[in-house]
Amino acid sequence: MENIFQIWDRIGRKTPFAVRRVNWSNQFYTVVEQIECEQMPYGKAFGYPTEAGIYTNHYQYDKNWRKEKRIPCDGCYQWFLVENTDISTYKKAIPTLEKDSRDSYYMLSSHVNFGMYKGKTVDDIFFTNPNYIEWAINNLACFILDEKTINYLHSIKSNFRFKEETIENNSKKLKLWEQSISSQKIENIKSDSQNT
Repeated sequence: MENIFQIWDRIGRKTPFAVRRVNWSNQFYTVVEQIECEQMPYGKAFGYPTEAGIYTNHYQYDKNWRKEKRIPCDGCYQWFLVENTDISTYKKAIPTLEKDSRDSYYMLSSHVNFGMYKGKTVDDIFFTNPNYIEWAINNLACFILDEKTINYLHSIKSNFRFKEETIENNSKKLKLWEQSISSQKIENIKSDSQNT
């Protein structure tokens, strides 16, 4: 067995590539997107866990993964290369596109630009204090989670569930936001056609 850095070196130091731990079943593997390696055979490997080629939350337990997507146990000698695997599909289920503007909704990796957690991501805040996320949904007009993110957060912690009222409030705000964006696009089209 090898660690992730040895595999990366053996395949010509190219990314992305897929790896699996020896004790994982065949449907699980990790897509390695980036390597930082100053001295072989150790460094930092970054990427996403998958199940049957689709992103899974397998690494949510790990603070370093939640913070910077560093793969846990990347230096352990328990990895092997997964060849002939389609690694182009795993990102479709990742609810982590960045959003830092107040005129949009928040996603998992969005940085909050208000309050006591200013500068932190939704993901980090949720794992520290899920009640704050619930409070923000119910009390701040500018705080809206996209549907994938709220569903993901609602299911990730066994000891926390959003109240039904919170889910409904978020859905209403998201629908209003989508309607305002549609209206804005129509106005832009009208304006553009009048100027030509």
